[in-house]
Amino acid sequence: MIVPALFVKKKIRLINSATLINEELLVYLHRFIADNKDTVVIFNNELSARHQRNIARKICAQVLDRNEIIIKIFANRARSFEGKLQVELAQLKHQSSRLVREWTHLERQKGGIGLRGGPGEKQIESDRRIIRQKINKIEKRLASVVQTRAQNRQRREKSHTKTVALVGYTNVGKSTLFNRLSKKQTYVADEPFASLDSNIARFYMGPENNCVVIDTIGFISSLPTELVNSFKSSLEEVLRADLILHVIDHSSQQAVMQQQSVEDILQDIGATDIPRVNVFNKSDQVEIDTSTNNVYVSALFNLGLNNLRDKIKNILFN
Repeated sequence: MIVPALFVKKKIRLINSATLINEELLVYLHRFIADNKDTVVIFNNELSARHQRNIARKICAQVLDRNEIIIKIFANRARSFEGKLQVELAQLKHQSSRLVREWTHLERQKGGIGLRGGPGEKQIESDRRIIRQKINKIEKRLASVVQTRAQNRQRREKSHTKTVALVGYTNVGKSTLFNRLSKKQTYVADEPFASLDSNIARFYMGPENNCVVIDTIGFISSLPTELVNSFKSSLEEVLRADLILHVIDHSSQQAVMQQQSVEDILQDIGATDIPRVNVFNKSDQVEIDTSTNNVYVSALFNLGLNNLRDKIKNILFN
C-alpha cells in the first residue's frame, strides 16, 4: 500500500507558546486534513506534551513527534529479550512525560466539601502509579542483565581479553562488519536500526591474542533521551572497550553529519578517551584517500579487512 505524503519545511521565527507553530500553518494543515482523512502529522523535532495536544485539537488529526517515531521503529525492530525490555522502558518513560495535564478538564471538578481533589487528580495519579510500577519491574529485570554483563566482563578482564566495540550511525554496515570479523551470521538488513542487540563474539587475532568484538545499536542525531537512558546497559560496553571502531558510510552524502552525530553521542556518554579508529565502510563505491590514518573497507565484499585487522592488532597488542 502506497501512502501519500506531504512534506512541509517551515522555519519558525516566532514560537507560539500554545501550539509552537503559527495560526497560518495550523489553518493550512486543517484544510489539508479535511480533504485527506486519516492523516497523521509528524513533526521532525521534539514536541512538548502541551504543544502536541494543542496542535492535535486545532487540526483534528493525530500528531506524532520525532521521538515517538524513533521509539516506534525501535519497538518494531527489537528481537531479543533485553532489546524488548529496553524499548518498553523507553516507551513507558515517554508515556509518563505525556501524562501531564491529560485530565485537566476533570481536575477542576472538585469532589465536594473536605475532598482535596476531583476524579481527574485520582485518574492521573492512578495512571502514574501504574506506569511507575511497570518501570520499576522492567528496571529490575534489566538490572539482572547488567549484572550478567558485568560478570562476563570480569571474566574477560581476568583472561586479559581485549574488547573492540563497533559504533556508528544507523545503517552504515556495522552488523555486516561484525559478521565478517567474527564469522557469525547475525541479522543484517538495509534498514534503520535493523539490530538493537549488543552482539558479542570471539575475534581471532592470533593464537596468543585474546580479543572479542561487540556490535552496538546504531546511533542517530539527537537520539531521544528515553532511549539513551534505556540502552545504558548496552552503551556501557562501549565505555569498557579497549578500542572503538567508528564505522562510517563512505558512500553517504550525509557522512560528515553522521560522523559528527556519533562523535557527539560518544562525548555525551564519556567515551572520548578510548582509542578510536575511523573505519570508512562501503568504500568500493567511492574513491579513497590513502594518505590519511583512516581505514577503508567494504564489509559486504570483504575488501580491506586485512588492513583493519593489522590496525587493530598494532593498537591492542603492540
